[in-house]
Amino acid sequence: MLLVVGVCDFTAVHLSIAPNDPGHAINESYKPLKLSETENAPESDAAGVLWSSLMEETFAVLAAVVASVFAIDLWWSHRDRPRSHAIAWAVAISSYALATWILALGLTIGWNDTSFRTFFFFGAVANVPLLALGSVYLAFGVRLGNRARNVVLAFLGVGVWIVMTAVPVAEVANVGVPEGSEVFSFLLTKVDGGITLPSPRLFALVGTSIGAVSIMYLAGVSVVRSWRVNRRVAYGSLSVVIGALVPSLGGSLAALGEAAGFAASLLVGVSLLWLGYRVTTMQRSEKESAPSPGLLGR
Repeated sequence: MLLVVGVCDFTAVHLSIAPNDPGHAINESYKPLKLSETENAPESDAAGVLWSSLMEETFAVLAAVVASVFAIDLWWSHRDRPRSHAIAWAVAISSYALATWILALGLTIGWNDTSFRTFFFFGAVANVPLLALGSVYLAFGVRLGNRARNVVLAFLGVGVWIVMTAVPVAEVANVGVPEGSEVFSFLLTKVDGGITLPSPRLFALVGTSIGAVSIMYLAGVSVVRSWRVNRRVAYGSLSVVIGALVPSLGGSLAALGEAAGFAASLLVGVSLLWLGYRVTTMQRSEKESAPSPGLLGR
């Protein structure tokens, strides 16, 4: 249940090409239409816009529902059998679910500054470090996990302050999926009080990069170690790896204006993560006396 790595990854959208970069031209042609703008458009074009909007909203809502049920599953499991790594993952998937609900709301009724900042924090800054924390607990034990927890909590504490108070370089777009590169500067930013600190995009980049490398490495090791010993656990871990990669592709689609593709990738990604979690936990319940070597079901 190592996601996401974005895996949850929302971050792929927010860390995309900066407005002043030459490559940013690829986004200039994408100007999402509001439904009211379709009144004067040709009938075929208006139908296309309405269909696209419907797909965006549907995939986003489905992704939010799946992530929410997955989070409930994790919290329920933790209640029955408390484990440090399980609660870290439960918090991480809850973060994923909250971000996807905000995405669905933004695609449906539009965005404002507060909704985008909240979406950015839970989706691009908080999610992956929390998932990585669960992996550290599972792979290295409570002692090292508690040290990592203190680092992650400090990182997120500073991160939420910076994300919510950073001075934007542009207004948040009211339609589509807003890009962090259009709202925040890349390296440094000023926050309330005039203090210069690392920007929200830099926080997302650092947290996601370190967290994703940790998660992908540990999941990959699990696949290799369990392939000959327990093929079901290997398949479950492989499902997690793929589920972590799919949203990254969706982030690239969002940068090109394909919000429906981005939302669909989140749905597929969290579904594969949940599948991997269920496969490995089912295997463990069948062999309670012999704990699974996989990362997800221990």
